[in-house]
Order: sequence, then C-alpha cells, then structure tokens
Amino acid sequence: MAICPRNFWTASTCLLFLAGQLLIYSAYLPPCQATELQTDGPLEQAFADHYERGQKARLSGDFAGALTEYGAALKVKDAAKAHIKRGDVFVILAREDEAIVEYQAAAKAGDTVEIELKIGKAYQLKKEFPNAIDAYEKAFKLDPKDPFVQDALVSAWEVVVRGSFRDPMSHIGLGKAYERRGDFGQAELEYTQARDLHPGAPGVLANKMLKELAAARAQAKAKAAASQK
Repeated sequence: MAICPRNFWTASTCLLFLAGQLLIYSAYLPPCQATELQTDGPLEQAFADHYERGQKARLSGDFAGALTEYGAALKVKDAAKAHIKRGDVFVILAREDEAIVEYQAAAKAGDTVEIELKIGKAYQLKKEFPNAIDAYEKAFKLDPKDPFVQDALVSAWEVVVRGSFRDPMSHIGLGKAYERRGDFGQAELEYTQARDLHPGAPGVLANKMLKELAAARAQAKAKAAASQK
C-alpha cells in the first residue's frame, strides 16, 4: 500500500495523495459486480420468452411444446410459476405423478393454498385420498376461511366414507370437514354415525366431537347475532 511521502506539508495533502493511489489500484480490480448486473437482464428476458412461448403453446393445445418451453424457462431460472404451469399440463395429460413433482418443487419456493389444492387434486385423480387430504389440510392451515379448501376437504372425505362406510374414523373425518365449513347439522350426523358404529375409542372420540360441535355452533350463532346488531 502506498504511503504518504514525508515531505508532504499537511494532513489534507496526504489524504489527497492516498485517494489518488486508491483510484489507481481500483482500476485494476475485476468488474464482478458490473458483469453480474449486465447478465441479470438477459437471463430475465430469456426466462420470460420461454415462459410466454409455453403459455401460448399450452393455450393452443400444444402440450408437448408447452412442456418443452416451461422446461427451458426453468433451466434459466427456477421459478415457482413455471413449475405450476408445467404441473398443470401434466394433469391435463393424466401424468399426475409428474404433476405432483412439479407442484412440490413450486411449494419449496413458498407454499400457497393454490399449490396445495393442486397437489391434493392430483392425488385425488390418482385415488390416493389420504395424500389428497394431507395436502388439503396443509391448504387449510394456510387459509382456514378459504371456501375452496373447505369444499375440497368435504369432497375428499365424502369419497372416503363411500368406500368405507363402516369405518367410524371416516365419518369423524367427514364430520370435521363439515364442521369447518359451517355445516353443523351434517357434522352432527357424521359424528353420531361414528358413535353408533363403534362404542369403543372411536365412539368416545365421537362424543367428544359432538360436545365441541355444540360449543362451536353456539359460538357461531352468537357471532351471527352480534353482526346483525
């Protein structure tokens, strides 16, 4: 590092000398930051171009072309929206396993209700209802008031109950889905059915759910009455 010559008269003069040396030194540094800033624009544009071509291909029914373009976009930048659209195309093509992989990749970037609903739908198409319900439960945790999530849970549990009508836990699951949607009458029927099917542990749980349901129903009525005042 350059030092200030001893015959310099003032501190300010010395500082000016050092500043000049620093400018000369910095001129030889590699322009890393400038290079990075220059490449961001082209990469973003390349991603946007591939993504837009994928959108046009998908809307025109060229699903193979759409998959190619979305895939090319993802090679440029790993973006959730490209994974989601690629997953949507796989669903159209009845390739649910690949769709789930894409949706799960999108969820890693930031999970949303939309993504979990899509995962649940893909599992439901595969008739893997426990996995579908798990996805819908994740969506419910993200937004308990979303009506699409509530309907999805009811729909999945209704199919489960039809396939295992004698299973009290299926009725409890459906009852809980109804309760979350505010269908207290339907929930009561399902909890009662579960209690009648098995007087043991499931019946004890069903009775507990019935008591909690009564409290939830009373709370909902009080809230509705208060909102009308």
